[in-house]
Amino acid sequence: LDVSEQSVWALGNIAGDCPRLRDLVLHAGALEPLFALIESTAQHGKMSPLRNAVWSLSNLVRGKNPPWDKVACTVPLLTRLLSLDDSEVHQDTCWALSYLADGENKRIDAIALAGACTALVRLLGSGEMRVVTPAMRALSNMLTGSDSATQAVLEAGFLRELPPLFRSSKMQLRKEVCWAISNVTAGTAAQLDEV
Repeated sequence: LDVSEQSVWALGNIAGDCPRLRDLVLHAGALEPLFALIESTAQHGKMSPLRNAVWSLSNLVRGKNPPWDKVACTVPLLTRLLSLDDSEVHQDTCWALSYLADGENKRIDAIALAGACTALVRLLGSGEMRVVTPAMRALSNMLTGSDSATQAVLEAGFLRELPPLFRSSKMQLRKEVCWAISNVTAGTAAQLDEV
């Protein structure tokens, strides 16, 4: 397990360097053994290797346009990881989802269909800024997508979580909330009415 953890760390560092190296790691087949390590460590409560593996996974989907044919399989796993009770895992999982949602509608729709919206919205109320910030970014990115993705975010209770975030001492978070609302108002008439 120690060797696996160090290997995962090395791959995460390589993938995090630039999109070209990220794609090289993906094409080398890193996801399958990484998934196995995440499932095994999560099942046995081995938090240090799990955290490192989730961090590496977030680096494997970071940057513009990771190859969707390689990374689409990460969405169900990332959605399941949101149900764990660990803020470090939540932080890196939310960042990973935000990277994946920063793109085409098919990517955003896949995240919405996987059921990630409810967990992401729940994390907005966690009070932990290191989790709230990436959860907000993931949801904001999703709100740039199709009307159905926007509706999934709204149905998860997104708008109810915003009032305390408007009062945050973090200006960047307040800015993100305003951007998210502007994305909702670009949706359907019914979505605009909800705002």
